[in-house]
Amino acid sequence: MTPQIGSGRLHAPDVFAALRKAVKTWWDSPVYVAEPPNPRPDGVFAVFTPSGGAEGSPAHGQRAFIADVWGSTAHGAYNAAETLRGVLRGIVNEQVFVSSGQPVLVYGVEPVGGVVWMPDPDDKIPRFRMNFTVTYRNTQIDLL
Repeated sequence: MTPQIGSGRLHAPDVFAALRKAVKTWWDSPVYVAEPPNPRPDGVFAVFTPSGGAEGSPAHGQRAFIADVWGSTAHGAYNAAETLRGVLRGIVNEQVFVSSGQPVLVYGVEPVGGVVWMPDPDDKIPRFRMNFTVTYRNTQIDLL
């Protein structure tokens, strides 16, 4: 990202920490980032895997990510994936305070495609996959 003249220095906030925190308000299952736990926990859990993104402008960023949802049964995993999809889509213009105390303004989370059956190849546990793009506000870097 190249900031425009006069825009100051900007960087992406911890978007995935913000998403995890926002999701926990409406979704009871654990959410991990980038790597599924080993061994896999019983029941439903999700993993958000960053998969690229773009800079919408010097002040706005977008990150693509994959959301995988595991469950004990295919039916349970599918229902959990659909619920998580709805929860993520419901994050609109939400300011989330992450553990660093830094607020992250999430403008929205949009699905790219639908829910796809993709069983875990290692453990043969039912899993569904979805792709999303999150749009957020970049933050100013304090140069003092």
